[in-house]
Amino acid sequence: MPADTKVIAVERAWWHFSAHSGYAQFIKYLDGDIDAELLRIPEGRSDASESLIRSVFARCHYKYRLSKPTTINDILAEYTIITKVEQSLKDHERVIVHFLDGEHGYNRLVRIANKRRINRKRFKVVATYHQPPAELCKTFLRYDRLSDLDMVIVLGSNQVKYFSDYGVAGKLRVIPHGVDVDFFTANTSGIDQEYACITVGHWLRDFRALNAVIESSDSRIRFHVVAYPEVIEQFGFKRSPRMVLHTGISDEALIALYRSSMVGFMPLLDGVANNSILEMMSVGLPIVTTDVGAVREYTADGTAVLCANGDVTDMRNNIERLVFDDNLRLTMGRRGRERALSLSWRNVAKMMSEAYKELFEGGKV
Repeated sequence: MPADTKVIAVERAWWHFSAHSGYAQFIKYLDGDIDAELLRIPEGRSDASESLIRSVFARCHYKYRLSKPTTINDILAEYTIITKVEQSLKDHERVIVHFLDGEHGYNRLVRIANKRRINRKRFKVVATYHQPPAELCKTFLRYDRLSDLDMVIVLGSNQVKYFSDYGVAGKLRVIPHGVDVDFFTANTSGIDQEYACITVGHWLRDFRALNAVIESSDSRIRFHVVAYPEVIEQFGFKRSPRMVLHTGISDEALIALYRSSMVGFMPLLDGVANNSILEMMSVGLPIVTTDVGAVREYTADGTAVLCANGDVTDMRNNIERLVFDDNLRLTMGRRGRERALSLSWRNVAKMMSEAYKELFEGGKV
């Protein structure tokens, strides 16, 4: 017998996600009475010229997109999705389409469904948004389309007011980002660590501060930076002989770097949830980061040192303090692991399953 509820989770196929990172991980842990399918959409190009090659049909609809990062692939995918919905409603009592990257994937699906006369009591559309308000302001073209959604999921309190101002206050749910606590585990081998810090990723990272900290910190400390050079150099990052750049590494190599480091250093310009911070906490790394966005919410309970935006001196001093103070470093690392366990994908999936249940009359999924 099929499950009563089908969830079609739609994700942009991001090139930088590993097998153990990314928001789609929660799908593995949803309630057993939910039949979940992951649909991955190729990135494509976010300009109308591609549509001349792909489809005149897509070009006609491209101008009605909700957000600027939408690509022709996203536009065409919504018609594939609606066909999947119609097929799924033959075997399931209820169907939910969840756009895991709302900023990119969701555009006109609800309106397409209404034109197809799909029973909206049995079909719901959800979107999760990841970006902080300053980035969302650059993204959206048609705010009226947001009110068509049945539920809007945000990852931090800094997004709540932004979306509340656009007619979806009653549909908002704050469900945190999670982490794979079974893969990102602490070093138990007892091997001595070098004096090392690790920085991972490029989006909304403060590379000016990173450069300055690398150049001014204690000469014994080595900095490992995991990123693509052609990407981070666009943000003004300058390579230093005091750091090691790691590019295109495997999941196993990434966790080995985490485990061989003493401090996670994540200077940020803004943010909501941050995959790398969660992974660092999960492996027991104390973190030095920036007090912006929703970072404070995720690094609760003494798991990180939060510095003022751009305060290089404070960042450097706290990195040095953690590197050379074993007791403080280990204490914060243990707290980080405990915090990560509370944000495991299993726990997030429980929250998501409950949110799905709220979408239908009577609360039964």
